[in-house]
Amino acid sequence: MSFHEPKKECPVCRQTAELVFLKDHRNQYGDFSLWQCRKCLVRFWLPFENPAARDWYEKIDPYNFKKNDRPRKLHPYHKKFIRRHRQELPQVRILDLGCGTGEFIARLEELHAEAWGTDIDRPAVQIARNNFHLKNVYPLAMEEFFKKDLPAFDYITIFEVLEHVTNPLEILRQAKNFLKSGGKLIISLPSKKRIFPELSKWDYPLHHFSQWSPTAMGKFLSLIGYENVEIRTSGKLHYLYELALQLIIPQKTVDKTKTEIKTDGEKNMKRKLLKLIYPFARLIFVYLLPYLLVGLLFLPTVIFFPQTGSLYVEAEKNK
Repeated sequence: MSFHEPKKECPVCRQTAELVFLKDHRNQYGDFSLWQCRKCLVRFWLPFENPAARDWYEKIDPYNFKKNDRPRKLHPYHKKFIRRHRQELPQVRILDLGCGTGEFIARLEELHAEAWGTDIDRPAVQIARNNFHLKNVYPLAMEEFFKKDLPAFDYITIFEVLEHVTNPLEILRQAKNFLKSGGKLIISLPSKKRIFPELSKWDYPLHHFSQWSPTAMGKFLSLIGYENVEIRTSGKLHYLYELALQLIIPQKTVDKTKTEIKTDGEKNMKRKLLKLIYPFARLIFVYLLPYLLVGLLFLPTVIFFPQTGSLYVEAEKNK
């Protein structure tokens, strides 16, 4: 008996379909049940909802801890997109949905593309504006952003976002409305076929609400009317490194609403200890041990789990 029984309609593809129960999971956010739709083949967690998504991402920030407002490095899927489309960038307009702190948009503008972005996390968007002086970035949920008077785009990118949202069908349909004829949708999200697909706490609600295989993604995009769907794998080593890092240094959820009161003496002592220990600890636990573990994982991953990493998807709007 599962924690949550679904309705007859799949909450992801919105079709009446047979739904198959897979397992239950309990964590700090509640009780959840994993189901799979036999029609679209997407796996989803019930309850399929995050009732306070903006509040959750802004106050409890497990993905993008914005320490000192410093920009982050580009991810493998960003680099893959730029490699594949670099020659076209000076002539195109691009929208990045879930733009975060804006590193990707800033790089696109350096390459003379016209880049836009939106993100539900208002502090992240403010950092994007402060660090890169970006104008076309908005602190809006995608549903709100699509209500604006927007131009048509040559490319719309959705990197590592779709697994977090509880309305993927609506988002992809809306994105299609703002693509030029023959324009491309670019998606990156974790592959369900990767090694240790549910080892990390990020694979469960309220972090991820859905799981996607290449077949499921292809079916889903065809259902909405996208054509020439191309699905590859990206970021295998990056995924293995992040997985190794989580195993060695379990990441804690950062609750920004809580404050800790310490005396000046305690703060000074902590600073001195950190200055002394930090360089050695970082070398060992952030570089040496993770990459050693990556080396041990790499060979079996290449042989038995070739789709490890993220699915990198390109699909065209039908002309």
